[in-house]
Amino acid sequence: MMAVHSRGKGVCGIFPKEIAEMKSHEIITMAQAHEHPLISEIEPLTD
Repeated sequence: MMAVHSRGKGVCGIFPKEIAEMKSHEIITMAQAHEHPLISEIEPLTD
């Protein structure tokens, strides 16, 4: 949680691409429905 507040983003999970896309969409939909400014983005792992 502190990473989000201090750096502006944080990791909440590592999933296969299709599952990550589904979860991200669900998070955005729920946040908008409750008028929260939460943003969810997916990005590939880097070495």
